[in-house]
Amino acid sequence: MEFIIAPLIAVIYFLPAIVGRKHKNVTSIALLNLFLGWTVIGWIVALIWAVSVPNTTGLEQNEQLLKEQRRTNDLLSKLANSKSEELKVIQQMRMNGTLSEDEYEKLRSRIFDGLNPKSVESEKSVFNIINN
Repeated sequence: MEFIIAPLIAVIYFLPAIVGRKHKNVTSIALLNLFLGWTVIGWIVALIWAVSVPNTTGLEQNEQLLKEQRRTNDLLSKLANSKSEELKVIQQMRMNGTLSEDEYEKLRSRIFDGLNPKSVESEKSVFNIINN
């Protein structure tokens, strides 16, 4: 009987530390629970702290913004690389004589405007040459 009661009391006593194990202040919650849990008020405060949602500080918000900016910059660099590759292809086609100067300028302006020249119906034949 005492083998069941002692672990049960320990689990109840350390319930705030168990509940708050994923909280950003888990160490502080566990220490408060350990040293002041016996006062009941300390246990209640530790439990409330454990279930509370931590506010993000300005520093954490800045870190999140920096991560989002890095992701955006990575995506933009990938887009820039694909546009530069498309430009290289149409420049080669112009140099080979496959594209006229007028066709080259149309495709180049569409690339810079953010349109994918591969999806433009009037230029399909030009890009079929690239794929062959």
